[in-house]
Amino acid sequence: MMDPDALQAATQHAKEARAIIRCPTCGQYDLYAKDEDADRLAYANVAEAWAGIGRGFRGMTRAQVLECMKSVLQATPTECPRCTGKKVS
Repeated sequence: MMDPDALQAATQHAKEARAIIRCPTCGQYDLYAKDEDADRLAYANVAEAWAGIGRGFRGMTRAQVLECMKSVLQATPTECPRCTGKKVS
């Protein structure tokens, strides 16, 4: 099980990279953007945060930090539960 601080930090980096965005229709739910450039930026950001001993990543290896980001992205839905059937495009 991932550390809650690490998951929160990775989620924040994913949002800053726009790998996770708000539903463009209702704006109420976070969705995985499925954007390769945003994904690369999110992974680069967590790796940089880890190298600088970023909050939430203390005591973790680089591989664990990258796995944490992978978990965050995979756990984020691509379809909004409110806007049924609408996917991020």
